[in-house]
Amino acid sequence: MKKINPHSPLVKENYSEDSIVRDVLDICDEFVPVNLIPNVYNLAKSLPERYQKWTLKRKEDISKLPDLEPTEIYERLPVYLAHDLADYLQNTSESAVIFIDTYESLWEKERDKGSFNAKDEWFRKLIENIQKSCLWVICGKESLRWEEVDEDWKNYLDQRKIGKLPEEDALDLLKRCEITEKDIQNVLIESSEGVPYYLELSIDIYRKIKQKEQPTPGNFAKVPEGIFCRFVKYLDREEKETLKVLSVPRYWNRELFKILIEKFNTGYPATSFSELHRFSFMDIDEEGKCSMHQLMRKSLQDYQDQDLQKEVHNFMLDFYSNHLKDLDIKAITQEHENALIEAFYHAKDSLEAEELCEWFISVSDPFNRAAFWQLITPMYEEMLQILESKLSPQHPYVATTLDNLAGLYKSTGEYEKALPLFQRALDIRENTLNPQHPDIASTLNGLAELYRMMGHYDKAFPLYQNIFDIYERMLSPQHPEVAMALNDLALLYSEMGHYDKALSLYQRTLEIVEKVMGPQHNTLQQY
Repeated sequence: MKKINPHSPLVKENYSEDSIVRDVLDICDEFVPVNLIPNVYNLAKSLPERYQKWTLKRKEDISKLPDLEPTEIYERLPVYLAHDLADYLQNTSESAVIFIDTYESLWEKERDKGSFNAKDEWFRKLIENIQKSCLWVICGKESLRWEEVDEDWKNYLDQRKIGKLPEEDALDLLKRCEITEKDIQNVLIESSEGVPYYLELSIDIYRKIKQKEQPTPGNFAKVPEGIFCRFVKYLDREEKETLKVLSVPRYWNRELFKILIEKFNTGYPATSFSELHRFSFMDIDEEGKCSMHQLMRKSLQDYQDQDLQKEVHNFMLDFYSNHLKDLDIKAITQEHENALIEAFYHAKDSLEAEELCEWFISVSDPFNRAAFWQLITPMYEEMLQILESKLSPQHPYVATTLDNLAGLYKSTGEYEKALPLFQRALDIRENTLNPQHPDIASTLNGLAELYRMMGHYDKAFPLYQNIFDIYERMLSPQHPEVAMALNDLALLYSEMGHYDKALSLYQRTLEIVEKVMGPQHNTLQQY
């Protein structure tokens, strides 16, 4: 150690009480291997008895140390580990469980040398040469590929991804570490997704903040930087750059993967698709759809260039929007549904609030006309929240979104949800628009139709009458909108049992349609 790190002092406080280094430092004022090695036998007599046999057994290896270069000493360390482990197993009746915290660190300096399986060849030999059975628990970013060297390894390897820590265990850990604030507990459990290392870092952060002030949930909004560092450690530049890009889309397939690495010039070879997706934080389903663990995605997004994120979001929005161009409502497939969902996800980060509203109303219209109401309703709900927070609750785009969302609720029979939204939209439009504005008439029509469908004819009638008055004042008596208003009023009279009044209005409607559109027009079939 002294030869490898000549400028690092050997301080016994840095070693555990049962460490041989600590014992040697208790005996020697200064630990200098060159002076010490020739007197190794005298030193052995001074060391505790448990070291004397070991020193004599290893005298040949120890005597060579002064003549070795630091790199040669480094290469010998696994040999010393094997000797010590063999000694332990020989002198005990129990089996050993050996934990390797980060598998990739074992061959970090050999990363660019030789084939993949050549990097840890020494480690496989070490395990093979341990005569007594041991359990090796090896943690790493990807699974072991030793069966590529020897299929017999399949009989000894049991590989699985580390699962999520149960919520009750995570909560118990936080309580034991004296994190008792329920709001902070909830934030940490939810954001960590049960990853123990995340909780460990969060506990450290909590304690540091606690020394100065009372921690708040906002202190834990970002993924701890240590998570990011742990993820990207042992990755090369091309892998890191590729993962930054892949952290923006929620999923991808082999085709989109190739498009992204070429578009953003990450330097990663498209032919190595499978290599990258061996990492434990990657997942591939049966359909070939790939995704990244949420913690990895969030940490990459928290600690990367925001301009790059924006650029990838813009590209992905265009990519999915192109799948929705000139969409025939009779030919909508699951692929189109997925494209809309993903396009909306990226549009939220690509577009300003007003642009988002205009874009979504346009792109979702074919799905609305095709009665895909259950699909687009959640997106309208989320867009309403965005507009209210980024614009104002009284903004015209908020009124438009309220009106459209209320119409969706009405179409799906959720009348109680639709009613307050129509009323809010009407209040906004009446306060900001001319009383004769067509948007007011449109909201009045939606509200009147809702009242009619709910059987509240007394509330629907004055609204229908108001709509007819607006159109009649704004437009010519022969305008199609006037005919539509008459038709709605006639329908209400019919449902109320006033058939004579309904008949006269239907006749007036028919006259307008015949005069404006001609006696052979398809619209006549409605009347």
